[in-house]
Amino acid sequence: MRSVAKVMAAGLIGLGAAVWTVEPAGAQSVVRRLGQDLGLVPPDKPARKAPRRPRAAPRPTVAAPASPAPQAKPETRTQAAIPGAPRPKPDETPDRPPEPAGLPAAPQAKPAQAPPQPEAGQSPAAPEGGKEPDATRPVPPPPPPPPEPIVLTDGEAQACLARLAALGVEAKPLPPIEADNGCSVPAPLEVRSVGAGIALAPPAVTVCPMAEALALWARDVAAESEAAFETRPKSLSIGTSYQCRPRNGRSGAKLSEHGIANGVDIAGIRLESGPAFDVARVADEDDGPTARFARAVRARACVHFTTVLGPGTDPSHETHLHLDLARRRNGYRICQ
Repeated sequence: MRSVAKVMAAGLIGLGAAVWTVEPAGAQSVVRRLGQDLGLVPPDKPARKAPRRPRAAPRPTVAAPASPAPQAKPETRTQAAIPGAPRPKPDETPDRPPEPAGLPAAPQAKPAQAPPQPEAGQSPAAPEGGKEPDATRPVPPPPPPPPEPIVLTDGEAQACLARLAALGVEAKPLPPIEADNGCSVPAPLEVRSVGAGIALAPPAVTVCPMAEALALWARDVAAESEAAFETRPKSLSIGTSYQCRPRNGRSGAKLSEHGIANGVDIAGIRLESGPAFDVARVADEDDGPTARFARAVRARACVHFTTVLGPGTDPSHETHLHLDLARRRNGYRICQ
């Protein structure tokens, strides 16, 4: 038996050597299998199987969010690029995309309703509180500042009184005048005559510069009277001198120059012979000696006074000549 085994082993070795030259890995497997079949080579030990790992629980699948459907882009071409196409109105808006099926329609906004209009013969309802809004009422302008009173220094006052004496003016000082509504005359004078034999009837209450201007103008009146009527003036009829009131007596108006004794109204001129010169009566005459005299003395007044108003200026001065020495910027004068 041993000899047979040796022979078989030698045969296997020779066969294995022959196969080895052709396929080394395959020869080793064949020789080992034959050896195991003949009991010359111990059988292979069974390979241990690796323990199976427990399967992980399946992850829940999350559906990806559906991407919104692409919206059509508005045309970038302008109406000007399309010949003949109408231009869109400013209030036109593009059409809304269609609502998806199954959804309730969005509520439509109600148009704003106009407030009810009052019926014919009825006034519109006043707002709450019974007061109208301030925006509907024009804001009244602030009251104009009153004219400043005529204030002279001691030297100016003495020089003015000296000039009045040289002109033959009869005047006496009065106590200062102070009123509650802005009228103020620190140094008033009562003037009875402007010299050259011309009286003031009644006497005028005025300030020294105004009395001097009256005296100078009275000499021009005398020259025009001699040229027109061959007579001299006897007196000047005074309508108003100092009077604390607004202009033209209108409430809310600026304080008149009469309120500071800086204005005098001449109603007429009395001549030594012949008819009296009445400003209101002469205003209706177009030509003639009296009308020419009236225009001449009025023009001469514009030389001595800064304001001259009379018939034709406005209804408030149809009956007299208003003369004053109002102070304005850049020496501005009003001669109407």
